[in-house]
Amino acid sequence: MNDSKILELLEFSLSNLDITDILTKVVEKIREEIGAERSTLFLYNEEENVLESVVLEADKLKKVKIPVNLDSIAGFVAIKKQIVNIKNVYDYKELKSIDKELKYHKSWIKVPDIATQSMIALPILIGNKLLGIFVASNKEPHFTEEDKKLLEKFIPILANVLNYALLVEEIKRQNILSENIINEMKEGVIIVDKNDKITNINPSFIEITGNRWNRKDVLGKDIKEIFSNIVKNKFYEKLAFVKEYLITQEYIDGIIKIKIIPITFDMFGETKLKNVVFMVEY
Repeated sequence: MNDSKILELLEFSLSNLDITDILTKVVEKIREEIGAERSTLFLYNEEENVLESVVLEADKLKKVKIPVNLDSIAGFVAIKKQIVNIKNVYDYKELKSIDKELKYHKSWIKVPDIATQSMIALPILIGNKLLGIFVASNKEPHFTEEDKKLLEKFIPILANVLNYALLVEEIKRQNILSENIINEMKEGVIIVDKNDKITNINPSFIEITGNRWNRKDVLGKDIKEIFSNIVKNKFYEKLAFVKEYLITQEYIDGIIKIKIIPITFDMFGETKLKNVVFMVEY
């Protein structure tokens, strides 16, 4: 695997940013390049302190979990955060020559389908933070020092790709959570972007306004189109204030009350406006 192959792997990884794709397609591509019989990428689940992955078995994805302890090579690599390159996982002397605490997972020795001989395992790190473990096994006659150097060169690249993919997954989960919370709120909720275009609206707002609006038709419209018959100019003055100073305001006119809330993010030390949330009560 020369530099052009590493670039090819990077391009392939960037085109497969789904976590399952990274655990399967990207890992399979790495396996092919280094000439291993099998390879697995385990993600570290900090909450449960286990390594998790999915493997293809009889055309179906099967979840695998390994406790992070010193009872397995993968667990050892996770704890020690060091690379191991083993010619024979059953050679007690070789394991102890690498580290006195290193051992092959005992339960796997008795599993007929797991016939492992050689193995190379590397921690996947962002700084000192463990994201997971890459494990490849069974190369004839064994994994070389050159294999180790090449993987050491590519795995940090994979770590950044994986870290990005995990962040995307977390954002998706948070968005789903936020969506569920918004939909359950009794107050009417409208969310607009910084240009006042509607990006979300909850069922309560539709009910509050007498079902005048269809969610599908409202998305993308300017907020003025929705509030034109509901609010007065003072509302837009408060909205302008919120967008300029990023401070929550409240608009009250008779029985209608609208809380105007800025949603911000930090970029290079500067706080910027991302969205504005309107919480409407009648």
